Amino acid sequence: MRPQVLLNRLKKHLFFKDVFDAV
Repeated sequence: MRPQVLLNRLKKHLFFKDVFDAV
């Protein structure tokens, strides 16, 4: 897998984690 894809997945994962933590 390309590093860019991993980075995007990580960003998405962290984003959702922040959202769920804020709720």
